[in-house]
Amino acid sequence: MTVVLNDKTEVFPLMVTGERRYIKGATRDALTFVFKDTDMAEIDSLFTEDNCKEIVVCGDDGSEYLHKGYVLREALSKRKVELTQENGENEAVYEDRVFVTMAEMTYAEATLKRLVEETGDTQMAVAELAEIVMGGM
Repeated sequence: MTVVLNDKTEVFPLMVTGERRYIKGATRDALTFVFKDTDMAEIDSLFTEDNCKEIVVCGDDGSEYLHKGYVLREALSKRKVELTQENGENEAVYEDRVFVTMAEMTYAEATLKRLVEETGDTQMAVAELAEIVMGGM
């Protein structure tokens, strides 16, 4: 499995799971990416708001799934996962895994963010126009 982030960085998680969770006051879709034991600082630097505006999950079977707006970091953790259970003859086998969960903005949050950006663009255009007009006087 390959995951392509917004900046075209490719990462190779062991698996990706999705679920609905209550995060920051709202029920949201969330994606959890599970990696073999790796540097948490590297995962932290990759899974940023800008990098997760668009995430493409590419399956080994050639399938591709586009996820937009999963920009809220819900969790980043390292945990031991049981790979095989103790069975009388062998002890349980554990391995460290890194988990990062990114949650989707709600429709209201996405709309508000877009409006704030558009307002900022409008203000910049008005300021530039005022500078041109005032400069011509």
